[in-house]
Amino acid sequence: MLPNWQILALTSFLFFGFQNYLYKLIVTKSLDTKNVTFLYILFSSLICIFLSINFSDFSKVSYVTLGLASLDSLAYYITTTTRIDALRYIPSYLVFPIARFSTVLIVIYGVLIFNDPLSEELIISLIIAGVIVLLFAKDRHEHKDLPNYRYGVILAIIAMVSSAATNIVSKYAVLYTDLLAYMTIANLIMSITMFTNFKRQKIKLDLSKNSVSIALYLAAVNLIAWFSYLYAMKTGPLSLVATISGLAFVVPIILSIIFDKEKLNFSRFMIVVLTGVVIWVLNIR
Repeated sequence: MLPNWQILALTSFLFFGFQNYLYKLIVTKSLDTKNVTFLYILFSSLICIFLSINFSDFSKVSYVTLGLASLDSLAYYITTTTRIDALRYIPSYLVFPIARFSTVLIVIYGVLIFNDPLSEELIISLIIAGVIVLLFAKDRHEHKDLPNYRYGVILAIIAMVSSAATNIVSKYAVLYTDLLAYMTIANLIMSITMFTNFKRQKIKLDLSKNSVSIALYLAAVNLIAWFSYLYAMKTGPLSLVATISGLAFVVPIILSIIFDKEKLNFSRFMIVVLTGVVIWVLNIR
């Protein structure tokens, strides 16, 4: 039977994958990125507040918690908005492999700073991840003539870097904070910041059925993924947890092929297969 941290990491893998597919729906339904992001963060905040009232002790909240939550909210906001906007310019099977290659940055940080073991399984997984990137590089030549292709790639790279930042910050939160209080504060900071920007820019909030429904789904799916990921890091090594969870980009690729009829060629097929191999290798012990 798998250890608890591996089960939690696999849960975060699935739900982060569902979340990424919902990001794609925001684009296909031509919804406003910032509007839906604000609504889903607001809904997440309300759920976290309800849970915190019953299960957390805010009297123990420190400046460390506030600082980490502030950094996390900034990095996560950048990750979310740049990833969604990148989907407007390049296909999902290009956006998600780039953005989730943040896993390599996280693994390097985990090995160097947290002394995570550089096991044979991890080395093999990183080599396979490199092959996945090469397959992506081969595949990208089919789309280099798309309008704003380069801009879409740049947005995906920004999402990659900011995603690595939020994951590393989360590891420190696991070590030094009450996780539920941390999540609540991070969501509240992001909600307040976005609401302030809306008021300053005089942006009208869209409460249409599509916007609200996708925001609600995002809030529920993200909280399950986030809880699973944080608690997996509590007992498991950052490098292994991040590698499993970081492969979540394969889920929206599969869903896009099934539901949106995106083309499946050899490169994309191998990306999906190799992702499964990585998950298996990291869970064989």
